[in-house]
Amino acid sequence: MDAPAPAPDTALAVQPWPGPLQFSSEGMLVLGLQLQSSAKGEARAQARLAVRHALTQAMATLLHHPPASIHIDNRRGHAPQISIAGSHGPAPQCSFAYADRYALAALKLHGAIGVDLMPVIDIPDWQAVARDYLGPQVCARLQALPASQRAAALAQEWCRLEAQLKCRGVALAEWREECRADARHAPLILPQAAMAGHVAWR
Repeated sequence: MDAPAPAPDTALAVQPWPGPLQFSSEGMLVLGLQLQSSAKGEARAQARLAVRHALTQAMATLLHHPPASIHIDNRRGHAPQISIAGSHGPAPQCSFAYADRYALAALKLHGAIGVDLMPVIDIPDWQAVARDYLGPQVCARLQALPASQRAAALAQEWCRLEAQLKCRGVALAEWREECRADARHAPLILPQAAMAGHVAWR
């Protein structure tokens, strides 16, 4: 039988941008950026540029590199890649997430990272979603919750799944026992109560 998935670490606070930033003991940070407009449709491209610019400025300050030396690949449909001119060794890794007028950028100095974000909403067919993608244990936990708590718990579980998939660099697929995530993970403390977020790293 497979080992159980790792338990979540202590919740990690999202650090607002602009503002002072610091790395966690794991060598990572998650910064949050308020967007000018909802990250949908044509505004998504502006949101992608805005959050990448914020992360570039943050790295320039924290890693003591000029901003012009830092490049974050912006190809849609591909995991973002960081390159730093004149730097030796593996580059940090990053991940991005967007929901409504808010965006997250997660950075890890050594190793993979994934982050996800979504609004807390009621999903009428939540049981089918949980069964197909989150697995029987999560489905049972959600079923046992009071209805008033279920939407927030489901959003957090979905963000956990998506963050772990991004961390592993794999696409969303229906749940299978042999595909349990093995990355460490933690819920995010967000400024908006109606949002859920999660970060995963290896």
